[in-house]
Parts: sequence; structure tokens; C-alpha cells
Amino acid sequence: MNMSAGTRRLSAMAIAAFSVAAQFLAPAAEAAPPPQGPVITPCQVCGIGGPRLDIRPDLYLATLYQRDASGNAITSATAGQTVVYPMTVGNQGLLATAQNVSVWWMGDTSGLSSQGWQFVSFTADSGFNCHQPGDDYTGEQVRCDGGTIAAGQVAHITFTMRAPTTTGVHQIGASIDPLNAIAERDETNNNPCCLSLTI
Repeated sequence: MNMSAGTRRLSAMAIAAFSVAAQFLAPAAEAAPPPQGPVITPCQVCGIGGPRLDIRPDLYLATLYQRDASGNAITSATAGQTVVYPMTVGNQGLLATAQNVSVWWMGDTSGLSSQGWQFVSFTADSGFNCHQPGDDYTGEQVRCDGGTIAAGQVAHITFTMRAPTTTGVHQIGASIDPLNAIAERDETNNNPCCLSLTI
């Protein structure tokens, strides 16, 4: 079958156009090779479904001392005597800062504020503000709120109290984040009781 010169010319142009298009298509297909090595997905990075690093804060009572007004360590006092309690609260979390931390100074945790404790004053850093509470949580004598403690750091609060008027042995401790407002790595180390005062 004989093709006219116009038909031959049209066929030649179509073949040439296809060849040029093929040269542009091939590199485009090669520009996106399959990924090499493991693909890291967002879930693998954050650890969902597997081990992960817990970066939450972990508050704890680092130190709590019992002193008379002259700074001497004591285990007994007279009724109404001034007793000073320097306290250090820490955050042993890995990365996260604990914000709006609450700390309660606790006395006689077996009953409400019926033993004659009196809150005199406080000094504090890290944003803590302390006051005598108006609520009736058992043993809560002084409440401090608004603290900020960065990971690996500590905060300091010093409570000045008047010793109870009720004779006997009085238990003193602290409650850190007592209402569990802060999600922590360890919630079991927030309520130690470590001191006693005999009147």
C-alpha cells in the first residue's frame, strides 16, 4: 500500500514526537526510586505501640528539716513554741517542667487541724505562694500553690509555725501535688512523712 507524501510526513512527525516524549517520561519515572532502609513513621518516633522515653516530671520531697528559732535541730518543743521547717522539693523528671505545683505542709495526718498548729509565715522561691487553707483536708496545715520546677531542679520553701498546744507526739510531713493535678512518671513518692515533734 502506497502512502502519499503527506501521510508519510505525518507518520514521521508522530514517531519523532513519541520519541521526544519518551525521553521526558523516562527520567520522571527514575526520579522517585523506592526508599532505602527502614521508613520512620511518626508513631515509631513517638513510641506508640512500643518502648518510649517517659519525659513527664517526677516531683518528690528532697529534704524537710525541723529547727527551733535559732536554727538548732529539735525533736521536742513547748506548746506554742516557734518551730521552723525548711523544705526542698525536686523534679527528677528527664525533660518536662512541672508547672503550677502545689505543696502542702502536713501536721497530725490522723486528724483535722485540731491539734493547735499555727501558721506564722513562709519564704519561698520558684513562684510558690503559701497560706493557711480554708478547706478541711486531713492534716493540711499550710498550702502552697503556683510553683514552677524545671527538670533536674529543686525549689525551696521555709515554713515558720507555732508548735501545737496538744501534748503528745505530732507527725509532720509534706504532700507534693496532693490533688494529682500533674501527670508524673511516679505518683507513689509524693506523700512522705518523716518528722515528729513531742510536746
